Amino acid sequence: MEDSAVENLAKEIAAEELTFAVKLSGGLRAYLRQSD
Repeated sequence: MEDSAVENLAKEIAAEELTFAVKLSGGLRAYLRQSD
């Protein structure tokens, strides 16, 4: 039981980090496009 709770928490954290990374890279690309 505890193991699956930890797994769920890890998955949630990983999903949040992935979402943040995607937003960050998307914002960076938009910024670089504006510079050109």
